[in-house]
Amino acid sequence: MVQRTIFSYSFFFLLLFNHNVLALSPHEPIDIKKSQTLPFSVAILITHMGKYEFKVEVADNQKSRNIGLMHRPQLLESKGMLFDFKRSRVVNMWMRNTFIPLDMIFISNSGKVQRIYRDAQPHSEDIISSEYLVRAVLEVSSGTADRIGLRVGDQILHSIFQNK
Repeated sequence: MVQRTIFSYSFFFLLLFNHNVLALSPHEPIDIKKSQTLPFSVAILITHMGKYEFKVEVADNQKSRNIGLMHRPQLLESKGMLFDFKRSRVVNMWMRNTFIPLDMIFISNSGKVQRIYRDAQPHSEDIISSEYLVRAVLEVSSGTADRIGLRVGDQILHSIFQNK
């Protein structure tokens, strides 16, 4: 009994004081030093309402994709982050440590919109799946897809799709 009690208290204190145990809190406090800034390029989204130019940061390696837009306090309407996975695959995203509500646009290898996930909520650990094979994901401020009239099948022009 005493051994079990000591183990229980030890485990409790390990959980209480070990900051590396990610499952204890839903998210970290915002820390701009943990965010990243990547080089910008231009993406053009073509919808039935017109052409819209966005300055996008391209996250094209494992480290930059893992950090994504985490720890950013805001994202301007004309900016976004393009996650390039280099090949077509089913992609799963989440919003852990992301403080901005986002629209996620899942894009095929040819630059066609395959799926739009609107209003992904900050800090959510729910998995958001592309549901289809995609090459990339464009994250923009929540409400952008509706504002520009974006639909599945619309075209996104960017150098990673070799269509620009």
